[in-house]
Amino acid sequence: MKNHFHLLVRMKPLEDLEGFENLPGLYSRQFSNLFNAYTKAINKAYNRKGSLFQKNFKRKKSKFNI
Repeated sequence: MKNHFHLLVRMKPLEDLEGFENLPGLYSRQFSNLFNAYTKAINKAYNRKGSLFQKNFKRKKSKFNI
């Protein structure tokens, strides 16, 4: 399937993130930065403009403790 990808991410415990402002938006902002940087790099490499990703992202909490 070439039209999607999966990421498995382990987050730090909340107690390790003391001092961060706007904690509820921290992870969303980091993923936004990742996807924006990737899009800019691809657009520059292929001399294109516009979005690479559809708007709908899904996230699920893993059943497994990794």
